Amino acid sequence: MKREAWIMILIVAVVVIGGIVLINVGNQAQLAPVKNAEALARGHSARIGSTEAKVTVVEFGDFQCPACLAAEPIVQQVLERYKDNPQFSFVYRNFPLASIHKNAMLAAEVSLAAKAHGKFWEMHDAFFVTQDQWATSDNSIDLFLGYAGELGLDVNQIRASVEAHEFLSEIEADLADGETLGVPGTPTFFINDMRQQSTPSFTDFVQLIETELSK
Repeated sequence: MKREAWIMILIVAVVVIGGIVLINVGNQAQLAPVKNAEALARGHSARIGSTEAKVTVVEFGDFQCPACLAAEPIVQQVLERYKDNPQFSFVYRNFPLASIHKNAMLAAEVSLAAKAHGKFWEMHDAFFVTQDQWATSDNSIDLFLGYAGELGLDVNQIRASVEAHEFLSEIEADLADGETLGVPGTPTFFINDMRQQSTPSFTDFVQLIETELSK
């Protein structure tokens, strides 16, 4: 075989091996337990299920984020599958990207005002269902108060809480925890203390959750 052919084979082999190494390094980074796992969920965090559950999925999300909207059907499938499993819980942390999503912070505040009256998840769902209506609106507060009214909440109480920024400290705590945990953007999911580098498919979510349940 000619010397040039051997050189070409060697170059291809180096590229292939290098790619495999990079893939393995990436997978290891994805599966490495996060430091400061206590920052994954706090007492104020919106949660479905028990704090004593064996498996907890945590989402750092932004209600105005298109990628979060795209991930929402998968999240709903996961919640439906495990809704009767006492060893599963789901936590949503507000991580509004206010620099690029002008109404995200306000939506986060309204969600927590609704949470104070037992309607966080209903407002959470309403925001995603109507994201295209309010995402670029210059009058989003009126739209949000309209959703609150439809959910049976006291609109005046919600408005007063938002105007007083009553829950801003909770959002700031979520943002700080996200930064501590290395959240790169939204949505970012953690399954127990393992950060996922992208949104898992429903099948992958189930596989990862079942692996944790079996431990």
